[in-house]
Amino acid sequence: MKRKKKQQDEGPPAPDDAPEKGKREKRGKPARFIDFVAFFGLAVSAILLVIGPILGKWNPRTANVLGLIAQYSLLLAIALPAYAFVRNKGWGFKIFYLVCLLIYFTGTILGIAIR
Repeated sequence: MKRKKKQQDEGPPAPDDAPEKGKREKRGKPARFIDFVAFFGLAVSAILLVIGPILGKWNPRTANVLGLIAQYSLLLAIALPAYAFVRNKGWGFKIFYLVCLLIYFTGTILGIAIR
């Protein structure tokens, strides 16, 4: 009796246990947080890109500040999911990611553009 049960346990999994095709697996909390931050950064950037030029009619400096904040919120929306992609890759990807971040920061803060 014990032998039969042991052989049944070692068999292939039943079709009911296999995940169905097309169904999404639930994502963990870190992935949901990254998705939320990406959406929030995109939303803030969109709002500031609309409000900035309107307020810029009265004070051009305000438009510049709001444009800079919009650029950084887009950076936040892009950088976190990009790091989630790069995290499990090799050193080459990680170094390239950091170089791209540094170029973005220097480009937005100092206004450096290669022409």
